[in-house]
Amino acid sequence: VSSDNFSTTTDIGAIVDPGGNLNDVALAIDSTSKMPVVAFSSGTAAEMWMYDNGSRTGTAGWSQLGANVTVDTGERIGLAVVDTDTFVMTSTDSDNTSITVFYDE
Repeated sequence: VSSDNFSTTTDIGAIVDPGGNLNDVALAIDSTSKMPVVAFSSGTAAEMWMYDNGSRTGTAGWSQLGANVTVDTGERIGLAVVDTDTFVMTSTDSDNTSITVFYDE
């Protein structure tokens, strides 16, 4: 039996802070690349990001998938991996729901 007290970690880079209080976070794994996709709403913005270990772009780091989406303060978001390289984020602004679809051509 072994235990891990997080004494060894690997920094995989940072996502740019959009400002405001963090409202919600959703995480998924792309089934093809096995890389994490994260969506979050912070303040009045929702964003979707994917980590690349360097196998696709040659440089490891986080890449934003699409532009920020305006949301109400405190709104929750949803995230789904539809199929290979297709990600869907849902968010709400007032009485409108936005659906952001990102796919790699």
